[in-house]
Amino acid sequence: VSMYAVSQLLRPLQFLPVALLAIAAARASVNRTIDDQNGDSVTGATPLYLPDTGVWNTGQNCTVCSIHADGKPIDTSQVFDGTWHDATYHTGPGDSGLIIQASFIGHAVYVYHIVLTAPISGVTTTTNLTFYIDNHLVGAYAHSTAQGSVPPVLYKVPVYSNDSLAQGEHTLQIITSGDSPAAVLFDYIEYTTEEDDPPSS
Repeated sequence: VSMYAVSQLLRPLQFLPVALLAIAAARASVNRTIDDQNGDSVTGATPLYLPDTGVWNTGQNCTVCSIHADGKPIDTSQVFDGTWHDATYHTGPGDSGLIIQASFIGHAVYVYHIVLTAPISGVTTTTNLTFYIDNHLVGAYAHSTAQGSVPPVLYKVPVYSNDSLAQGEHTLQIITSGDSPAAVLFDYIEYTTEEDDPPSS
């Protein structure tokens, strides 16, 4: 076999590393959101709220909530998509806790809540959150209010973040329970996932 023939046979292999690099570079990390009411920005899937009867309120529409949008203390313009879910955890018999559950495919997740920093007369304002991913305890967040705190409300507070997950499907649970009453003002979740880039010409 002539050297020319051998070089022609090997010629396609010269471009193989470049092709492999192109394939490897064809995936990119992108951020997506799961709004409390409008759900996943891509799939539309909405979070699950438990218990599912008589506990949770859509904050921006609630007329019986002590913490509401009419005349403050919540400024709807500061809330993601103008929506949030509101509930109060009580410690009476049969109250097993409040649960927000959402599933996503990704490798990082960030949870955002509205947090009250100043007390409101007759209203539970303490924040107490525990986080589970795939049934494993992964974190907690607690905040107590103090008289004279300014501003009295904090928006889009990152109450939990995790950027070390394996890419794949995960289930996140945000749980409020324990020995003390607590308020839940859930805004949204953000997660990071791998996505194929559009093929180049």
